[in-house]
Amino acid sequence: MAMNDRRGVLRRRAWLSLLTVWILAVAAFLGARSAHLRMDWTDDHRYTLSATTRAVLGRLDAPLMIRAYVSEGLPQPYGHVRRFIRDMLDAYHEAGGDKVSFRMVDPAQSPDARTTLMALNVPMVRVQVVEDDQARVKQGYLALVLDYLDKQEVIPVVQSEQGFEYLLTSKIRKLIGKERPTIGVVEGFGATPLADLHKFRQLVGEDYAPIAVDPSRAEIPDQVRVLIIAGVEREPDRAFRYRLEQFRLRGGGVWLLAGRAKAALDQGIRVRALEETAVKWAGEDFGVAIDGGLVMDRQATRILVDQQQQGFMLRTAVDYPFLLRVTDLDKRHPITRGLEGLSMPFASPVDWLEKPRGTVLARSSSMAAVQAGPPFDVDPLVSMKRRFAKATPRRSSLMLVYDGPLHAHLKAPKGIKAQGDKRDGRGRLLVSASPSLLEDAFMDGENLLFVLNALDWLSGNEELIALRSRGATQHPLTPLDAPMRALWKGVWMFLLPLFVVLFGLARWRWLRKQRSAAA
Repeated sequence: MAMNDRRGVLRRRAWLSLLTVWILAVAAFLGARSAHLRMDWTDDHRYTLSATTRAVLGRLDAPLMIRAYVSEGLPQPYGHVRRFIRDMLDAYHEAGGDKVSFRMVDPAQSPDARTTLMALNVPMVRVQVVEDDQARVKQGYLALVLDYLDKQEVIPVVQSEQGFEYLLTSKIRKLIGKERPTIGVVEGFGATPLADLHKFRQLVGEDYAPIAVDPSRAEIPDQVRVLIIAGVEREPDRAFRYRLEQFRLRGGGVWLLAGRAKAALDQGIRVRALEETAVKWAGEDFGVAIDGGLVMDRQATRILVDQQQQGFMLRTAVDYPFLLRVTDLDKRHPITRGLEGLSMPFASPVDWLEKPRGTVLARSSSMAAVQAGPPFDVDPLVSMKRRFAKATPRRSSLMLVYDGPLHAHLKAPKGIKAQGDKRDGRGRLLVSASPSLLEDAFMDGENLLFVLNALDWLSGNEELIALRSRGATQHPLTPLDAPMRALWKGVWMFLLPLFVVLFGLARWRWLRKQRSAAA
């Protein structure tokens, strides 16, 4: 009888404790919700407004109105986005004070809202759901419209939480800012022309105005802030080099993409070797040495390859060692801070001729090697084991950056007037040893963030770099060698079950002793 009374007391105490915890949790939730209290435990504080956003809101000279056209009742993955948008707009309102206001509008309940969205060409989100054993398609809106003075910006679709703050803050910054900075893409001498960089133009068109530039024929326009040289295939002439040097001396940023080979994907997965003179001038004008060969790395990006087997064409995924998965990045530099990695196609080793000159921004992994050439064998169907059988492991530098003083070493060629000839200055330089990095086939994933970060840094427009990569990067697992993989397999398959069994036996013996003592 005493034992039953004791159990009854313990049971009542347990239920009372559970009820107390539940009441306190509900009270804390309701209090935090009404007071807009937040606790952000993410590693990069992606749900807390950054200092950049607060600074942009502090520059508002007139009221900013944000209208969120969000349909109610959308299924996942869009169902939770409505609450997220409201929470974030609350945070913008608190940070901006009376200068920032917002409204949540359900277009299904407002004919005027639907008319406005149709006039702005805002598309509807279509989600297929299964209800009552039937497949149905639900439609709705997830759009933001920003009004500031006589200007307006639209975010047609908010697909997820990822990158929301960067997207909204960049739109606000555009409303209160000046015209888009101009970037030039060099044409001539085999460089990839701007017309062929479709994804690049689409990516940067929101923040920059890209134009084609040919320094060998005309002066570089004064409004150009950054010059991109993507894969020159032969040595430029003296006029090109002189005008490029003068552009750097007056403070312009240069992004040089140079290596030993460019992708030739119109012929399958192939490369086209570049002339020796295409990289020799980089050493003379930029102090950069581009070694012979192509870097191949076991830490590679996976691609889909078609291969014929028994009369059938099959598409298989393979790790392609010439499409490097670069994770050894300088996390202190603004360009790569916050990035976990990027992909580099057909890259060559690169280094400074004089040290210390600048900074190494990216390196290959310790499992990399260098294939000599030309010619280069880049067949994706060659196995890793065969390709690395006789290769010597070698970690290579893949990207370099420089920000510092510059001194002229070129004189104006005949026929070019040396008006305003500068002999000293200061400029920024980014060297990527992958001439094909900006081509459409490789512009995806974290490469998009890297390109925007690079342009922001080269143009001196670093305000949004840290904000852009918040919550938008992957967190790859650290690769393990074969012995470590075997060790952890043994731990999870044998040691962990054995530990559970031993714990169960120990618990059973302890309970048995407790019962014996109580009896």
